[in-house]
Amino acid sequence: MNLFKLAQNSRMSESGVVELLKIAGGHLPRARLEYDRINDELNSLKAELNNTVVVYQQFCDRNIELKKREDELQRNVDELEAKRTDLQKTTTESNRYLAEFQENNSDNDNLNLEMEQEIAMLMNKLSTPPLNIANSSHKDENEMLQYSFSP
Repeated sequence: MNLFKLAQNSRMSESGVVELLKIAGGHLPRARLEYDRINDELNSLKAELNNTVVVYQQFCDRNIELKKREDELQRNVDELEAKRTDLQKTTTESNRYLAEFQENNSDNDNLNLEMEQEIAMLMNKLSTPPLNIANSSHKDENEMLQYSFSP
């Protein structure tokens, strides 16, 4: 019924409508196959696009995870570099203190050696008193005795 009204509105003759129907009938199966093929291709492209979107989203998520991991590793590297700098500073200070200690220890060893030498010299002097000191000490004792017995 609609087709009849369309033919009337377009002022087609009955023979024109019949010819049109023959052409449409001959080409309709081919047009339907082409439509189905294009529709399948469209659905396939939509599915491929959806898969691409999923893969891209996974890629973005993985990149975000990797960036977080990179930032974490960079913080660890920065902390380790700061510790290394502190350790180098401590090592330098320790080496300086060690050098000062060794220098002081060397000075102390020299002083100890000098003191030992002086003590040895003094011991030698004390172990062999001079003769005149021994005589003078006896002389002093005699004089003291004389002073104590005199009336």
